[in-house]
Amino acid sequence: PFVSQGFTWESFRWAWTADLFTLSPHADFWMPLTWMSHLLAVEISGMRPWSHHLINVILHAANAALLFVFLRRTTRAAGPSAFVAAVFALHPLRVESVAWVTERKDVLSGLFWMLALLAYARYAERPSRGRYAAVAAAFALGLMAKPSILTLPAVLLLMDAWPLRRIAEWATQERRSGALTAAQALIEKAPLLGLSALFAVITLHSQSEAAIQTLEDYPMAQRLANSIFAYGAYAAVTLWPVRLSPFYPHPETDIPWLPLLAAGLFLALMTALAVRQSRRRPWMLTGWLWYLVVLFPMIGIVQSGAQARADRYTYLSTIGLCVALVWSAWELDIPKRWRKSGLGAIAGAALAALAVASFIQTRYWRDSITLFSHARDIAPDNYLAHNNLGAALLDKGMVRAAAFHFREAIRCRPEYDQSHFNLGLAMEWFNDDAGAIACYTEALRHNPRFLSARINLGHLLVRLGRFGEAAAVYAAGLEARPEVAPLHFNYAVALNNLGRLDAAIDQFRQAARLDPNLAAECLKAAAEIDRAGHADAARRLREGLAADHRTAPKPRVRLQPTQKQGDFRHGR
Repeated sequence: PFVSQGFTWESFRWAWTADLFTLSPHADFWMPLTWMSHLLAVEISGMRPWSHHLINVILHAANAALLFVFLRRTTRAAGPSAFVAAVFALHPLRVESVAWVTERKDVLSGLFWMLALLAYARYAERPSRGRYAAVAAAFALGLMAKPSILTLPAVLLLMDAWPLRRIAEWATQERRSGALTAAQALIEKAPLLGLSALFAVITLHSQSEAAIQTLEDYPMAQRLANSIFAYGAYAAVTLWPVRLSPFYPHPETDIPWLPLLAAGLFLALMTALAVRQSRRRPWMLTGWLWYLVVLFPMIGIVQSGAQARADRYTYLSTIGLCVALVWSAWELDIPKRWRKSGLGAIAGAALAALAVASFIQTRYWRDSITLFSHARDIAPDNYLAHNNLGAALLDKGMVRAAAFHFREAIRCRPEYDQSHFNLGLAMEWFNDDAGAIACYTEALRHNPRFLSARINLGHLLVRLGRFGEAAAVYAAGLEARPEVAPLHFNYAVALNNLGRLDAAIDQFRQAARLDPNLAAECLKAAAEIDRAGHADAARRLREGLAADHRTAPKPRVRLQPTQKQGDFRHGR
């Protein structure tokens, strides 16, 4: 709702404060630069989808170009640098970050990541405070676009080993005189590590009440197992990008031991190989550790959302894998006459295959029905695919098909509150009030803080004249969410219908205090109370509203979120 306003004082203030001090239902993290980019796009071209997609494409293309410039500048190897940048640009794993407009945070933070790498390469050539400040500034801006890039200082430390060779153990003969020890290189990153720590605290605070899951939901043993498997899975789809999905459900049961063992062995062998070759082929250690380190915040030890992994998490992390593989291939002992033509042909074929695969993958992102039909086809028991497919079908008025998919989602994940809520919406379409009440009640049983389900249930009970039950529903909601103004307003409506005017007046006033936009609705309620013959109560309500300077009437806002909910916010 704020982004669609374009640049206003309210939207500007929200962009810079959402999820900084208090949780915002419309923000993923504190990422003001990302929100400012959306506001700017709306201000320039409105809500036209093509312009927002174009911005993502331009940012991604810029990131690929900057990656090439960085690698070429630091390694002096144009061929491998160009190939790594092209793979980064064309790989199907990039589609989610580029085609999904709300993943602007990936491509925008990626831009500042690349700028920070270039600034650091410049700093390494001739260190100075000004050049270090440029690195810190780019890093800070990137963190304000998406805080998960907080691993950049560790990557810069890896860069010190290779390709910059600033650390004595990896320094070339001509650089040995000014080389740093590993400890000195680490101390040099202290200001950047401080920025990482600050944004980690902000992010954990903002997500602790929303997306971060408890150990009861996902025990540590399950998290560790999924993390090991995810590292292997990300590497596998980097090499063979098939069956890509917008959502991979977190396993409810233990991962089968054979895939888990294979992933663990892969990690152990690759780590051992990279360490063993660290002197002769330092790009293997740098690339492999880049992959492990950059993925770590999203790997699932701190579980955010209900996904096992996500393609968007590979946006920056798999660059390291590609560097390790490409430079290793470049160093193979191939006869000179075959090197250019042979490696060139292989590279061309690989890039062509990636381009075709990305084109196919992009087509799945045409609309929600296509996307989540594809996700369901990949994994028929993907509960989120069924839920979001149902939401898209309901939006098109295909209610029976939608209800089928909501029931399938419930079959796959009975405790998933969104599917119960959405099925309740479908039941209302069918005028099945009893079915809708049962669905909303079940959604609240699984998630008592589910605001939309509570408001819809209460509204339905009021419509059926069951005012006492509605009042109880709202009262229970206010125990958990006393800061929600619509709950106070709707509770007041139920109390008014029960004839409990004094309590209703208190709730109307509380609603208007919390949200001055509701003052106009409260004044309308006062007029209704007056027409019902309770002039004294109506007068007291008007006077109470007038006494609060924050309750000046403003245009009406919608109070009742009855829209179907496609849930695509798992895993920030």
